[in-house]
Order: sequence, then C-alpha cells, then structure tokens
Amino acid sequence: EERRQVDATTKDAARIVLENAPHIRAVHSKESVQKIIEKAREKQGTTPEPPPDLIEQMRREGAVAVPVITASADTQQRLHKPVEPSHLPYLYRSPAV
Repeated sequence: EERRQVDATTKDAARIVLENAPHIRAVHSKESVQKIIEKAREKQGTTPEPPPDLIEQMRREGAVAVPVITASADTQQRLHKPVEPSHLPYLYRSPAV
C-alpha cells in the first residue's frame, strides 16, 4: 500500500476546516479535505500572476476595441408602443387588496 505524504500545514488546515465547519465535517473526511486543499493550492500555483505594473501592461496591450451599437427599424417601434395595463407587474399585486 502506497500512502501519500501530506505536509503538516495541509493537515493543520484540514483539521481547522473540519473543526470550524460542521456542514463540511458531515460530508467530508479529513483525507478528502486534505485533497481539496491540495487541489486548491495546485490551482493557485497554475494561475498567472498579475503584472507588477498594471498601467505598463495596459500600455503594452493597447486600446480595447470600441463596441458597435446599431439601431434597426424593427426595434425602433418598441420605443413608442403604448403600455398595456395587463402587462404591468403591479396590477394584481397591490397590498391594499
């Protein structure tokens, strides 16, 4: 049987999580919490770190493309459409009734 060696900080973190979160303790064992912590640490290690100087990074990447807003004839009719009382949200929900 091969058992993985878990460092002391991971064991302590798993113990603290299980002590402070009874809803997690009801579902997970100490070993499963240790695996979750190890996966989270690996995921943090693979994420790229932000550049030290954000302004310099923005200058290197250049400007962001401006969004294009279009207005077509079929959507302009909605602007002047009369309001139907049956579509109002408060018609049958009045607290006075």
